[in-house]
Amino acid sequence: MRFPIKSSTRGGEYKVVEHSNAGISPLLGAPAETVKNVNDIGGVGMPMYLITHKWTDAEALGAIKEAAKFFERLSELPEGIEFLASYNFNLGSYTLWRATSREKLEKLLESAPIFKKNAEIVEIVQSYPPTVEYTVRMWKMIISMGEK
Repeated sequence: MRFPIKSSTRGGEYKVVEHSNAGISPLLGAPAETVKNVNDIGGVGMPMYLITHKWTDAEALGAIKEAAKFFERLSELPEGIEFLASYNFNLGSYTLWRATSREKLEKLLESAPIFKKNAEIVEIVQSYPPTVEYTVRMWKMIISMGEK
């Protein structure tokens, strides 16, 4: 697995370290390469999106079939899209994604007309535990309030 590690000694560059899923910290001397563009690292720097999908009782069986097809080809997602999680509720689901653009997600949903039909795509930022993206957005919000 590849993990991005922010290096304060390299002027904000990122290091990518190889890491196994054995629960060992990626900071423990793993071989690293320096990356100038954070968007080159899978998932880091890409916006996060929450998609709310809703369907009717009559569409439920079709929605289940679409979900099954999606999970069968999960390893074939286009470049620049990461599927993070899915949460289900009665006649709907929430899905979390990282993607280089909202348009890429909209295009991905074209193969699932029931999921796309009443989908609402919202760009979100994790607020707890705080992320770099959240901190930057908070600073921008404070600056904009101060300029009024």
